Amino acid sequence: MKVCGTDPKRVLFGMMTVTMVFSMLISNTATTAMVIAALIPALSKLGKESKAAKALVLGIPIAATTGGMGTVIGSPPNAIAVGVLAEAGNPIDFLDWMYYGLPIAVFLTLLAWSVLVRLYMKETAPLAIEDPPAGETIEPGFRAKRITVLVVVLVTVSLWLTSPLHHLGAAAVAAVPLVFLPMSRITQRPKDCRSTASEVCYPTRTTFEQR
Repeated sequence: MKVCGTDPKRVLFGMMTVTMVFSMLISNTATTAMVIAALIPALSKLGKESKAAKALVLGIPIAATTGGMGTVIGSPPNAIAVGVLAEAGNPIDFLDWMYYGLPIAVFLTLLAWSVLVRLYMKETAPLAIEDPPAGETIEPGFRAKRITVLVVVLVTVSLWLTSPLHHLGAAAVAAVPLVFLPMSRITQRPKDCRSTASEVCYPTRTTFEQR
């Protein structure tokens, strides 16, 4: 939120953009819960009657839904559609889906943002965003885990985007985080592994079973 400044319109745009991007990689429900949880302190300060708060609460799930259209793994119905197309003799890979899905996702997200701005943010005052307390340091172990997660995500997304070159299916590529995150001790508890499998591989598993 600090990057977006204090203008409510820019904050809404930034939060919806982040939600849309994350929703292309994990489920809509998980994305919405994650972003809403991060905004709870700000929403509490704005109050229930704040129009800016209402716009944020509405905009995040909308962006999660539209973002899910952008990739094959963004939503289980996408994977089912890919499986049906493959059975009909019209296979479509990760990049082909993005060619059609990403513009639609971006357009619908921008349309939703403009509608919310018109409805709730015509005369909204700047938001009061507090800077994080000075002197807080990030532990070396946490920093290493954060870098590891970033690298694993970048590798996974890169493999999905380059599937026409190496011909690895989405389900096969989804195994990358399931293998390397537990190996790096980022996901150690059974429920962490089950959550990762559910959010990353459920759509791709549907595609795999359809084939």
